[in-house]
Amino acid sequence: MKGNIDQLINNLNDLGRSWATYGLTMGKAALETSANTLKNTAQFLGDMSTKINTKPAAEATPTETPQ
Repeated sequence: MKGNIDQLINNLNDLGRSWATYGLTMGKAALETSANTLKNTAQFLGDMSTKINTKPAAEATPTETPQ
């Protein structure tokens, strides 16, 4: 009888470890995906900031002065 209880406890421990490993792996994947999304968003915002502050070539170097 003790052997059966020990086996049950071992099986439950194995099952718990399996679920913990799965949960941690999925959490890691979710965080990596979120980090990548944030990195891409930050890059996009930086690019937009640069474009907003860059004058078109025609405005930057006028060839004629207004009369």
